Amino acid sequence: MKNKTYSKMKSNLTQAELKAQFDYDAKNGWLIRKYRNEKPYNKPAGHKVNTSAGYSAIGINGKIYYSHRLIWLYHYGEFPSEFIDHIDGNKMNNRIENLRAADQNINCHNHKLQKNNTSGFPGVRWHKRFGKYYVSIRVDCNDKFIGYFQDFEEAVLASKKAKIQYHPTSPIAQKYREELGID
Repeated sequence: MKNKTYSKMKSNLTQAELKAQFDYDAKNGWLIRKYRNEKPYNKPAGHKVNTSAGYSAIGINGKIYYSHRLIWLYHYGEFPSEFIDHIDGNKMNNRIENLRAADQNINCHNHKLQKNNTSGFPGVRWHKRFGKYYVSIRVDCNDKFIGYFQDFEEAVLASKKAKIQYHPTSPIAQKYREELGID
């Protein structure tokens, strides 16, 4: 599925124009604005959260861009056609080695625990009617039922194994593989 938001955000900004206005700080993953009001500036831009989505953004030529998308342009010479996934799940870690192009499905694999989760583990929730833990995982934008479990630890293990099986390229699945000793 194409990212409709970004496909609407067609931009004429080029890598050369971006590099003329900014340097890249590889240690912090920041763009450094070279000039402001035609005077040397050399200060970080887009290093603070300033959007409701939790991303940093930078204004260039009267247009607002997410910092991670500008950093992608800076390194690869084009805007990504779809999503940029922050591999470690930290939306403010815009170091290029933490960014990867992704479709919506892959991008969703790295989401953090939702605020309304009461079990404390992704994909695990208490099913009041059955008196058991219910485990599910999102696969191709649909919920896939994994099973019911009496014990919370069993439910967590089932959720981890489902993550490994259905989202094998996810950094979280890699972490679970290492944790469980699965190659």
